Amino acid sequence: MKLIAAALLSALMSVGHVAHAASESEANDTPGTAQDLGPYAPGASFTVTGSRTGGDVDFFSFSLTAAGQVSLAVVTTSGFVGADPILGLWTSGGATPLQVEDTGGANLDNGDDPVIASMYLDAGSYLIGVTHFSGDALATGQVGDFSSSDPNAWNYNLQVQTTPVPEPETFALFLAGLGTLALMRRRRSS
Repeated sequence: MKLIAAALLSALMSVGHVAHAASESEANDTPGTAQDLGPYAPGASFTVTGSRTGGDVDFFSFSLTAAGQVSLAVVTTSGFVGADPILGLWTSGGATPLQVEDTGGANLDNGDDPVIASMYLDAGSYLIGVTHFSGDALATGQVGDFSSSDPNAWNYNLQVQTTPVPEPETFALFLAGLGTLALMRRRRSS
């Protein structure tokens, strides 16, 4: 019985967690030409290796097949020592700004890169943007202002982690299973 319970728990923990990797491909410098990263079910993660060249904005689109928690981060890996990335998240096509994040300082390999931590998103399509610091982008949050004329180049990894949000039925089923196991154990001991 313990072996079955352990196998079931292991299977449940591994379901849905899938890691994906991609490299940035140009031209993805407008919301209309955003690089499509595909649909993801909550529990998936993906990393995009990219490079930002002078004045470049990199846009990526993805969709969630079900509601979940999403965390995003940009990690600068090489290039201009004064790299100061900002990260934006919008609904499909950039219609509604959800969050634009800046760390407020130069960032190459010093752990001061922008992070959007654990935001609940409904199923649907979303747009991510990465560029160099821009006061306009931070002030308005609008995708049209998400640009930078900074000429410096740097490389980065865009990391996205999705986590499923259990539905009430899942909790009810879990509790029913625990109750059944407790009842079976009680019957065995008596």
